[in-house]
Amino acid sequence: MAELRQQLSLVQQEREAHAQEQAQLLAQRTAAHEESQRQARTERQALEEELQCTRERAEAHADTCRRMHADMDALQGQLSQERSARQEAMTQHDRQLAQMQADHRHELQRLHMEHEATCSRILQEQSELRQQLSEQLRQQAQACTELRERLHAEADAVHQRAKQLEALDRQAQAAREEERKLLGRGLCACRSQLLSLRRQHLSLRAQVSEGSLLQPQADHLREAARRLAEQERSWQERQRHTDEHSAWLQQQLEQAVLKSAKLEAEVAAAQRQLTDIRRSSDKEREHLQSVVEELRKNITQAVSEKDTALRDAADRFREAEALRAELAAECARLHAEHQEEQRAQRIEAEARLQREGNFWKAKVSLCESEIRSCRAEASQLQGQLREAREQLFQEQATHRAQSGREAVQRNQDRTDWQRRLLHEGQGLHQTRLALSAARGKAAALEAHLKALAESRQRAEAALSSLLSALRCALGVAPSRDAEAGTAEDEQLVLSAVQGLVSRVATLASTKERLEAETERSRREQQELRTQLETSVSELRRLDAARDRLNTGYGKLVVAEGARVTENLLYWTKPSAP
Repeated sequence: MAELRQQLSLVQQEREAHAQEQAQLLAQRTAAHEESQRQARTERQALEEELQCTRERAEAHADTCRRMHADMDALQGQLSQERSARQEAMTQHDRQLAQMQADHRHELQRLHMEHEATCSRILQEQSELRQQLSEQLRQQAQACTELRERLHAEADAVHQRAKQLEALDRQAQAAREEERKLLGRGLCACRSQLLSLRRQHLSLRAQVSEGSLLQPQADHLREAARRLAEQERSWQERQRHTDEHSAWLQQQLEQAVLKSAKLEAEVAAAQRQLTDIRRSSDKEREHLQSVVEELRKNITQAVSEKDTALRDAADRFREAEALRAELAAECARLHAEHQEEQRAQRIEAEARLQREGNFWKAKVSLCESEIRSCRAEASQLQGQLREAREQLFQEQATHRAQSGREAVQRNQDRTDWQRRLLHEGQGLHQTRLALSAARGKAAALEAHLKALAESRQRAEAALSSLLSALRCALGVAPSRDAEAGTAEDEQLVLSAVQGLVSRVATLASTKERLEAETERSRREQQELRTQLETSVSELRRLDAARDRLNTGYGKLVVAEGARVTENLLYWTKPSAP
C-alpha cells in the first residue's frame, strides 16, 4: 500500500510537471508569437520608412515616371498579373494554414479527450482502490470486533471460573481448618491417652517382670496402643490429602488468574490495534480526498489555462488576419521563408505530438503495470500476514503446552518432595517411638538388676546369719558329718548364688545389648536428623529454584506477550501514506 501511494504521488507529480511543461511550452509559443509580431511591426515600420523614402524618390522622379507612364502601364499589367498570381498563392497558403490550424485543433481535442479518459480511468482506479481499502478495513474491523467479543466471552468465563474456584477454595479452606482443628483435638487427646497408656504399660511391664499376673490387661493395652497409632496414621494421611487438595485448588486458582490476566492483555492489545486501524483508515481517507481534490483543481486549472490560451491564440489570429491585408506586400517577400518555417514547425509539431502521444501511451501502460504490481504485492502481503498470524498462533499454542508441561512437572516434583518429607517424618516418628521404647526397656532392666542385686545381698546376709545362728544354737564344734552337711548347704547356697550370678550376668549382657541397641538407635536418630536437615535444606533450595523459575517464567511470559503484541501490531499496522 505504501508503494502504491508513492507511485500515485509520483504519477501526480509527473502530471503536475507535465502540465507545467505544457504551460511553459504554451508560454514559449506565445512569447515566440509575440516576438514574431514585434518583428513584423519593426519590419512594417522599416517598410513604411522605405515607402516614405520611395515616395520622396517618386516625387523626385515624378517627371521620370510621367515619361515612363507608358512603360508603367505595361508594367502595371504585368504587376496585376503577378498580383493575381500572388493573391492566388496567398489564398492557397491561407487555406493550408486554416487546414493546419484545424488539424492542430482536432489533435488538441483528441489529446484533451485522451487526457480526460486517462483521468477518468485513474479516478475509477482510485475509487476501486478506495472501495477495496474500505472493504478490507471493514473486514478487519469486523474481525477485531469478533475477536474482542470472543476475548470478552473467554474473560467472562475465566472470571466465572475464578469466582467458582475462589468459592471452592474458601469452602475447602474452611473444611480444612475445621478438619485440622478436629484432627488437632483428636491428636492431642490421642497423645495424652498414649502417654497415659505408655505409663501404664511401663508400670504393668515392671509388674509383669516380677510376676505375670496382668498379661491380658497388657495385651489389651497393646491392642489399644496399636489402634491409636493406626488412627493417628489415618488422621495424618487425611491431613496430607487435605493439604494436597488445597495445594491443587491454589494451583487452579493461580492458573485461572494468569489466564484471565493474559486474556485481559489480549483484549487491550486488540482494542489498541482496532483504534490504530481506524485512525490510519481515517488518515488514509483524508489523504485520498485531498489528493482527489488536488487532482480536480489541477485538471480545472489546466482546462482554464488551455481555454485562455485558445482565446489568446484566436485573438492574436484575428489580429494577424487584420494585419495580413496591410502586410500583403511584405508577406510576398517573406512568403518563401514563411513557408519554410511553417513546414519546419509543422514537422516539429507533428513529431512533438507524436512523441507526446507515445509518452502518454507509455505512461498509461506504465500506470496499468504499476497498478497490477501493486495488486500482486497487496495479495502477497495479505498472504504473508496470514502466514504470520498462523505462525503466531502456533507459537502461542506451543508456549501454552510447554508452560502446562512445566507446571505439571513442578507440581509432580513438589508432590514427590512432600511425600518424601512425609515418609522421612514418619520414619523419624517411628524411630523416636522405638527409642522411647528401648529407653523404657533399659530403665526396666536397670530397675530389675538393682532389685536382683538387693535380693542377692539380702539372701547372702540371710544365709550367713542363718548359718551363724545355727552354729551358735548348736553350741558344738562342727563334726565331719555336720561339716559335710554344711558343705552340702554351702554347695546349695553356692549353686544358688552361682545361678543368681549367671542370671545377673545374663541381665548385664541384656543390659549391654539394650545399651548397644540404644546407642545404635541414637546414631540412627542422629543420621535421620542429618538427613532431615539435608532434606530441609534441599527443599529450601528447591523452593528458591522454584521461585526463580516462576520469576523467570513470568518474565518470559511478559516478554513473549510483548513480542506477540509487537508482531501483531507490526503485521496489522497499515503502512504510512
